[in-house]
Amino acid sequence: MMVAINPTWRDVRRAIEIAQQDGLRVVGTTTINGVQVFAIPSRSHPGTVHMPYVDPEQQRVVCDCEGYQYRGVCAHAMVATRAIIAQAQTVVDALRGQGLPALAPAEQEREAS
Repeated sequence: MMVAINPTWRDVRRAIEIAQQDGLRVVGTTTINGVQVFAIPSRSHPGTVHMPYVDPEQQRVVCDCEGYQYRGVCAHAMVATRAIIAQAQTVVDALRGQGLPALAPAEQEREAS
């Protein structure tokens, strides 16, 4: 059984800073067993790629790197989280561009009250 580590806000902020300072980015994605996996280069081991993903049981982004195993958060997980948020924003923006569906007469009356 894996014990979940709850990172501190300080750890989260530091992971975000590292990701920004080092210019970490997603270099690839794939889906394995219905779970989206991100490929993000390692900072400390050149040539290595870490594979953060959303763990459906924990409902959070987890990573295979040493930093995540120790702190429960890492720069790779923050980059993957940022990519997930960007994907969601793209969907929201697309839906906004379609406009809202017209209200039926009964709904218009309720809105007016």
